[in-house]
Amino acid sequence: MKIQYLYIGLILMFTLVLIFSSYNTATLQADKKQQDRSEIIKFSHRVHAELLIECVDCHSAAPTSTTSQDNLLAMKSDCALCHDVTDDCALCHFEDTYVKFKKTEPDMYFNHQLHYEKLGISCQTCHANIEEADYATADHMPVKADCMSCHDGGQASMDCESCHMDTKTLMPASHMVANFEREHKRVVRAGAFEAECASCHMQTFCQDCHETAGLLILGPGFTRSPMYSPEAAGKGTISSDRVHDPNYKYTHGLDARSKRTQCQTCHEVETFCADCHIEGAGIAPGAFKPASHDQPGFVMLTGTGGRHAQLARRDIENCMTCHDLQGRDPSCMICHAQ
Repeated sequence: MKIQYLYIGLILMFTLVLIFSSYNTATLQADKKQQDRSEIIKFSHRVHAELLIECVDCHSAAPTSTTSQDNLLAMKSDCALCHDVTDDCALCHFEDTYVKFKKTEPDMYFNHQLHYEKLGISCQTCHANIEEADYATADHMPVKADCMSCHDGGQASMDCESCHMDTKTLMPASHMVANFEREHKRVVRAGAFEAECASCHMQTFCQDCHETAGLLILGPGFTRSPMYSPEAAGKGTISSDRVHDPNYKYTHGLDARSKRTQCQTCHEVETFCADCHIEGAGIAPGAFKPASHDQPGFVMLTGTGGRHAQLARRDIENCMTCHDLQGRDPSCMICHAQ
């Protein structure tokens, strides 16, 4: 009976957590909902830009602003430089509509003075195409790709904490999957690094784990092996979770012949494979010779050249897995020297 009450209590507690989380999410989304300013005031950025009015003529506080908490909207005093703000209210305001603009609470750090005054970055560089629009919307705010054109780790820092106040919400949904650390390779192999991963991660981030392709510290009963990868560098204790199965050392040849492109995502044939597959590396040369090489007729000095010639014509890259085809492989030079 007590166990039933315990289960009921846990279920109720879990339900309350879900309701609270949903409420917070809905509230956050409602707070971030953009105000429709076209119903509040008559205005056109495009018209003002055609009159050669500069952004800072209206947004006069922007050049000296050092924090995203500042209110950079045009003030009545800015409008008064050109407009009669005392008697001609209907020029800009709808009848009986005098509503303040809602100021969105910032979630990023930003220094307009640094970017505009010291670095000479124009307003349009970040707020692209604003001069062609009537009302400014979220579409005229800079996106990550715009920021990363300068914040590349060289010209400026690309650390998330440099701009984002709360980094907990930055992790993409794909990273929240339980086995993402193991399965992220599939995303990278699909060509997503340059398009998506590189917006947050540099190559050095990958090298922290993938540089040595081996485990330093393993669990009980395991030994170090270059077939086990990647290595989680910089951690006190490294788990024995492996990319490849424990028996992979003896079966990896199958993948090496059929999935070379995937293997080369992490491993360089000339270095990683050569550690074992060279003379004197502890593996007998015959131990990794393909079975096809021992079949009758594999090499024939007359006619079509035998089975090896057929395989070479069909898939020369397969031969390149082991053989140097630039004329330096002794196995090939015996017959193909001329």
